[in-house]
Amino acid sequence: MSAASSLAPDTLRGLLEAIPDALVIADHDGRIVLVNSESERLFAYRREELLGQPIEVLLPERFRDRHIADRAAYFAAPRVRPMGKGLELYGRRKDGREFPVEISLSPLAADGKLLVVATIRDVSERRQAEAQLRKMEARYRTLVEGIPAVTFMAALDEGVNELYVSPQIEELLGFSQAEWLENPVLWYTQLHPDDRGRWHAEFARTCATGEPFRSVYRFVSRSGRQVWVHGEAHVVRDDDGRPLFLQGVAFDITGIKQAEEDLKALNLTLEQRVVERTAVAEERSQELARSNAALEQFGYVVAHDLRQPLRTMKSYIQKLAERYTGQLDPQADDFITRGVNAADRMRVLIDDLLAYSRVRTQGKEPAPTDCGSALASACANLQAAIEEAGSTVTADALPTVLADPTQLVQVFQNLIGNALKFRAARPSRVHVSARRQRDLWEIAIADNGIGIEPQYLGRIFGLGERLHSISSYPGNGIGLATCEKIVERHGGRIWAASPGPDRGSTFYFTLPAA
Repeated sequence: MSAASSLAPDTLRGLLEAIPDALVIADHDGRIVLVNSESERLFAYRREELLGQPIEVLLPERFRDRHIADRAAYFAAPRVRPMGKGLELYGRRKDGREFPVEISLSPLAADGKLLVVATIRDVSERRQAEAQLRKMEARYRTLVEGIPAVTFMAALDEGVNELYVSPQIEELLGFSQAEWLENPVLWYTQLHPDDRGRWHAEFARTCATGEPFRSVYRFVSRSGRQVWVHGEAHVVRDDDGRPLFLQGVAFDITGIKQAEEDLKALNLTLEQRVVERTAVAEERSQELARSNAALEQFGYVVAHDLRQPLRTMKSYIQKLAERYTGQLDPQADDFITRGVNAADRMRVLIDDLLAYSRVRTQGKEPAPTDCGSALASACANLQAAIEEAGSTVTADALPTVLADPTQLVQVFQNLIGNALKFRAARPSRVHVSARRQRDLWEIAIADNGIGIEPQYLGRIFGLGERLHSISSYPGNGIGLATCEKIVERHGGRIWAASPGPDRGSTFYFTLPAA
C-alpha cells in the first residue's frame, strides 16, 4: 500500500486545500469532479457551482471549441505537462473577466478511471512586472545607444567574444551591429596588424590583474580607412569580487590623431610659421576647451537624466520583492535583492558623478577661506559616521587659504570620510595639520587605518578606481577623483603616502596662501 493511499480522507482533503494554486480535477468527459478553495477564490465560483460542469466553463469562450479537441487528444496520450511551457493561456472568472494563467496537467488513475489534475496559477502581476522591466530595459538601451561612442561588453575568455556592441560600431567602422556580434573574430581581423601584439599584452594584464584597460590602437574600417580608437574598459565583478565580463567604451580619436600629425608638420617650419601656428594652436585650444566643457555638461546631463528611470526601476523591483519574496524559489529572491542593492549603488554613483561634473561648472571664485571652519563643517556633516566609527578627529591650528569654501569643505569631507571607511580594528584616529611651503599651504590628513600598498598610491585618484570589492568596502571610486579635480582647479596638487598595509596613511594637498 502506498503512503498516499494510507492517508485518511480528511488528511488528503487538508493537503488539497493547503496547495497555494487552484486545483481542478476533471474526468474523461471533461466534467469537473473536484476543486479546492483556491479555485473558488480564483474563478469566483462556489464549489457546488463548478462540480459536474464542463471544464470549458473556466475558459474564455473563444477557446472552448478548440479545447474540447485538445482535451480529447490529451486523454488519448496522457502525460505530465509542467508549467511555463511558453503557452499563452487565459482563464475566465464567473463575471466574464479574463486573466493570464499558467497550467500544469497530470494524469491520475482512480478507481479504474483516468482523471486529469490541472494546477492553475494566476500570473497577472508577474506579466505586468515583466512588461515594465522590458520597458525600462528599452529606455536604458536607448540612452546608452545615444552616447557618441561605441559601448561594448565582452566575455572574459581567450576568444574575447562580444556579448554586446552598440549600433555606433557601424558609423565607426562600417560594419553593422549584427555583423560584429555574429562574427567572433571580426574585431581581430579589423585590428591593425601592427597593434595586435600590444593589444593582446595590455588586455591580458587587465584579465590577470583586474586593472582598468586603457589604450590607443587602430582599426581598419570596411572601406580600408585607418581609424584611431581610444578604448577604456574594466572588469565587472559580482558582490563577492568574482569577474563576470568586460565592459567598456571606445572613442573615435582619428580627428585628434590627425591634428597631432598636423602639429608635427607645422613644427618642421617652426621659424617661418610662428604667427600662423600660434593662431592655429589658440583656435584648437579654444575648441578643446569647448569640447571639455561640452563633455562635462554631457556627463552632468546623462547622470541627471538617469535618476528618474533609476527610481522607477528600483520601485518596480521593490514591488516584486514586497509581493513575491518567499513565494518564489530562493534564487529568485536573491535576484530581487541583488537588483535593489544594485539600484542603490547606482543612485550613489549618479550623485557622485554629478558632484564630480559640477566641480568646474558650479565652482565659485577662490576667496580667503579659513581651513579650520571648513574642517568643522565637514566634521559636522560626518558626525553620524564619526560616532559610528568611534573615531577621534583632531587638528592643529589651520591657516587661511584662497579657495571656494564649499569645495574646500567637500575635500575635507571626502578625505576624512575615506579615513573613517578604511579604519582598522583598533580605535580610529584622524589628525589634520598644515605647514607653509612658500606661497602655498600644505594640508595633511593622517589616519591610523588599514593603509595602502605602495604600488597603488599612484592609482587611487583615478576616476572609478577601487582597491577593494564593494562587499568589503562600499563606494564607487569617485570621491578621491573629485578631490583631485577640486585641488587642481585651485592650482594645487594632491597625493598620498603610506608606510604599508595596516600602518595608516596620510593624504596631502596644497592650496594658495591667502
